[in-house]
Amino acid sequence: MNLQLFADNSKRYTPDQQTVIELAKDAKKSSGSTLDEANILMNWADEYNISWHGPEIHPDRSGAASNILHYHSGKQGHILIIEELEELIK
Repeated sequence: MNLQLFADNSKRYTPDQQTVIELAKDAKKSSGSTLDEANILMNWADEYNISWHGPEIHPDRSGAASNILHYHSGKQGHILIIEELEELIK
C-alpha cells in the first residue's frame, strides 16, 4: 500500500517557516533573546504566517517565566526577553 496517497502535505511547513521555527527553538534553548531579536523573529513569523504573540508579562500567574517579559512564536511557549532578566539581576 502506498501511504503517500494519504499524506496531507498542507500541514507541512515551508522552508521559510521551518527556519523561523528553528530560530525560535534556538532562542528558547539559549535562555531567550534580546528585544530586537524578538521583534525580528515576530516580524518573520508574521511574514511567513506563523502564530505568535507578545511581548507580554502575566503578573497574575505563578511561575517565573510568566512574570518576566517574554513572547511566543509557534508552539515554543515562553521565550524570554533577556534584557528584562539582566535588569532583574542588577
